[in-house]
Amino acid sequence: MKYVIFYELIIIIASLLFIMKLLKKNKIRLKQINLLQHELKSNTNKPVTNSVINNRRGDYRVNVHHEPIELTFLHSQHQNLNKLAGKKMHGYIKDISISGIKIVSEYNLPISSNILVESYFSINGEEFNIRALLLRKEEHIKESLITYGLHFEDLNYEIEKRLAVCLHKLEASRRNSIS
Repeated sequence: MKYVIFYELIIIIASLLFIMKLLKKNKIRLKQINLLQHELKSNTNKPVTNSVINNRRGDYRVNVHHEPIELTFLHSQHQNLNKLAGKKMHGYIKDISISGIKIVSEYNLPISSNILVESYFSINGEEFNIRALLLRKEEHIKESLITYGLHFEDLNYEIEKRLAVCLHKLEASRRNSIS
């Protein structure tokens, strides 16, 4: 009889601990939901994909063949690279999305220095002037050219919308020419 009461007590305590754990998880999830809802309300002018979800390379990329791009160096965390401030670098665009751009250039820069640049380029006759941070670097063994991945910084909604429309038109015109 004592063992039956002891086992029932253990089952009751284990059940209570399990219920408390579930309640704690639900409380954390409710806080996350409330935080996301608050962020959505405060960012009504911004798309959900960029303001709420940290989505690296999640945006649709459009291939652009050899459109010229000019980068002006603004700032770097590395003291020696700050000497490049105001200098220009030229290359061409390989692909682009509303969150970033992949370019090809002959310049070899260290990516670990958080280099901030101002990018100047044109897509379908639309000119863009967008700040970007150099994030990735691909060195090619067979070629002397280097590919860089840039992430657009502080992109306001109007420019993002204009870029999205421009990229959509470019992709639509490509699809029409294929069919």
